[in-house]
Amino acid sequence: MAQNISLSMSQTQRMDASQMQVLEIVTLPLEELSDKIKKEAEKNPVININEGDRSYEDISSRSYSSASSGYSDEANSSDYSDDGENDWFEKTVTEKESLTEHLVKQLGCIPLTPPVKKAAEIIISSLDPHGFTGPDPSSLLPDNLKEYAKEAVDAIETMEPTGVGAKDWRGAVMLQIKEIEKNPEEVSRYRDIIYHGLDYIKENRLDALAKALRIGRADLDGMLEVIKTLTPYPGLKYSSDYTHYSIPELSFHNVDGVIHMKVLRGNLPALEIDSSYLELRDELKKDKSEKGKEAAKYLGENISSAQNLVKMLSFRYSSLEKIGMVLADRQKDFFLFGPMFLKGLTMTETAEIMGVNVSTVSKMAALKYVDTDWGIYPLRFFFSTEVKKDDGGDLSKNSVKLMIEKIINENTGKKALSDQKIADALEKEGIKIARRTVAKYRAEMELDSSRGR
Repeated sequence: MAQNISLSMSQTQRMDASQMQVLEIVTLPLEELSDKIKKEAEKNPVININEGDRSYEDISSRSYSSASSGYSDEANSSDYSDDGENDWFEKTVTEKESLTEHLVKQLGCIPLTPPVKKAAEIIISSLDPHGFTGPDPSSLLPDNLKEYAKEAVDAIETMEPTGVGAKDWRGAVMLQIKEIEKNPEEVSRYRDIIYHGLDYIKENRLDALAKALRIGRADLDGMLEVIKTLTPYPGLKYSSDYTHYSIPELSFHNVDGVIHMKVLRGNLPALEIDSSYLELRDELKKDKSEKGKEAAKYLGENISSAQNLVKMLSFRYSSLEKIGMVLADRQKDFFLFGPMFLKGLTMTETAEIMGVNVSTVSKMAALKYVDTDWGIYPLRFFFSTEVKKDDGGDLSKNSVKLMIEKIINENTGKKALSDQKIADALEKEGIKIARRTVAKYRAEMELDSSRGR
């Protein structure tokens, strides 16, 4: 009986134990990594840890000047070094409940009619991770509750954190402004800055902005300082993207126009190899007895394991530093002026700048957080596709989406705007994207071309 035998070749890639360990060390959140180091120290006698030691040769501090094109070492020179290194700890997220749970609890304390309360519950459950309703909150409700949308949103906007229930980040910031500023004229000026003054700020034309607002430069500087304290995305800290402990490993702070970047280790214990065991290993190598060989083998395996752990930690933090340097350069407008100035930056582009594989950047960005003057953000927040402008600049994909949303909301015509007309309107702003790209972005935001969500 004849048998048909066929041979096929396939290529598979398997990770050995050491590669798996590297991947684990790179991707673990800081709190879990700290626990792993302690467990390794418990079972490996050659590892010494010193939780009181704040020195770590691969934990660095650098600064980036917005007026220059290069980095300079600034170890221990920043206002955020030494005793200030753990200032971020007060801002870490330890809240277990979701944004929805947090708001529903508050809803129970507000006297509302049953239909308004039901409408508020539905809107709360439909908020995006930033805490926003989108341009048309009534679209989130069934027909029998649409008339209660405004009352429901008004109730949500009184809740904490201030800014939830707004249509977008601008609305969230304005809610926070109204909470601290009761003068209608001043509120109006803040609105002009938020909605019309961003280009002035980015281009450092502050004198021109002050003139347009009919106020003195000192008054404008004071208003900008207030804006810096506000949170554009109030719901973000309750996002499922955050783990129970969201401890930042990178920090960027603006000190007199200079961005100070630091790689943080939080409560990660300092690790070192006990030199006495290295000396003992060398002595045991001379012992030719069976017990001597077994002891030398045991000690050698532990020393090798400890050395690998040190190397992997060094790789983790040197890679984080390189990513931080790219962000300080490419996202400097964000760190200087706020979230509305986030630029388009892909992981692929970052990997090319660093000279590594894109998978390395992707793994490094997982479950890591960044401390900024504007709040704590997931590291992945800083990566998004970019859209080129005619003037050579670029915007993040999210920024273009906001512009599409604005164009749709400002349409006063009876006919819905076609994707092509939206693309034409963007081109007038110096942004060239295809009609199908507009359709894709609009679908992602669930925006109807005539009136928003």
